[in-house]
Amino acid sequence: MLTIREYKKAESLEEAYTLNQKKSNRVIGGMIWLKMETLNVGTAIDLSGLGLDTIEETETEFRIGAMASLRALELHEGLAAYTNGAMRESVRHIVGVQLRNLATVGGSLYSRFGFSDVLTMFLVLDAQVELYKGGIVPLSEYAESPKDRDILVRIIVPKKNAKFNYQSVRISQTDIPVLTCASVKDENGYRFAIGARPARAQIYAQSVDKTAEQMAEAVRAEIKTGSSLRGSAEYRRHLAGVLVRRRVIYHLYKLPQVTINNEKVLLHDGEVFDIDGIKIECFLVPGHTWGHMVYLVDGKYLFTGDTIWFGADGGYSFISALAEDNKLAVKSLALLEKKLKKRGLHPLFITGHTGWTDNIEFAFAHKNALCSPFKKRAHDPNALYDAYDESDDTEENAKSGYLKGVGR
Repeated sequence: MLTIREYKKAESLEEAYTLNQKKSNRVIGGMIWLKMETLNVGTAIDLSGLGLDTIEETETEFRIGAMASLRALELHEGLAAYTNGAMRESVRHIVGVQLRNLATVGGSLYSRFGFSDVLTMFLVLDAQVELYKGGIVPLSEYAESPKDRDILVRIIVPKKNAKFNYQSVRISQTDIPVLTCASVKDENGYRFAIGARPARAQIYAQSVDKTAEQMAEAVRAEIKTGSSLRGSAEYRRHLAGVLVRRRVIYHLYKLPQVTINNEKVLLHDGEVFDIDGIKIECFLVPGHTWGHMVYLVDGKYLFTGDTIWFGADGGYSFISALAEDNKLAVKSLALLEKKLKKRGLHPLFITGHTGWTDNIEFAFAHKNALCSPFKKRAHDPNALYDAYDESDDTEENAKSGYLKGVGR
């Protein structure tokens, strides 16, 4: 549980810096990851009044305020044009629009998460970070340095003649990546930033006189990968070569975009519609979001989205820190179970992040409990699977039987 004793909206960077020198105080950004921690904060320092949420473009660079949201990165036309669409591609899979409207660029880079799409992308842009006291520092240097009490003010991206690309591999579209790969081709050759190894991204440089196969083989030989429940070290090493090869052979500067001009229709609870003979029924389950829906397909497959989180011992209401209203989420889950059982339905439960089950009792085993992923550690067979802290997420634990029975 996150506890904040005092809140202060900083009126200057100097005030924010001074407050942040006390260890119990914290700078707050979008509060996406911070609120998942068990932490007592003395003073929460809010930078939102300092004008750091803008993206400025000049002829020579982009200057991105630390409080700019990931959604702002996604929608910025200048960044999209300069990066050949890679910036948009790097953030569009990060959970959902609601989260991207909250999560900040500064928070993403300061956290230095191994799975960070944002860090991976900015590394190949040769970005620099501007610190209030520390001045301008290369991001590559900042990412490897220990966290300190300085204030991250903005990110500076210099413009140059180059082509960029971003690729990632995920188990599901909005899940944390198995591997990320940002790349740039300029007069010096190719450089690949590969992250979610599962460690944070690092740069691998290759000269243009090599073939695609030679580059892929060289990166596979150099890269250091680890194993987790999302993939083994060998699998990640293989993927690194695949993504490098695709970039070089197919010149994937910009991924193809598909535009669907269908009219948007608001769906309602209990509504049934048909798509090419496939029957789809809507169930409103508000809580995670106010309008969250699950969909029953042909009476057999229930796509639950972010309604249920499967732990080793059954389903829980989805991650508490990401919900709009946790009490409503629990209530909605209980009502969904009641509706299904009343109609004698026993579908396959297909979640957005934690697999599937055909066991309705397993799916609703802890319907009145919230998933708090940082509360317990992954070594406990009765604990929830922690999707954000992979320190215990090892190949050994994966083979130990920890997940035995999940999905059945």
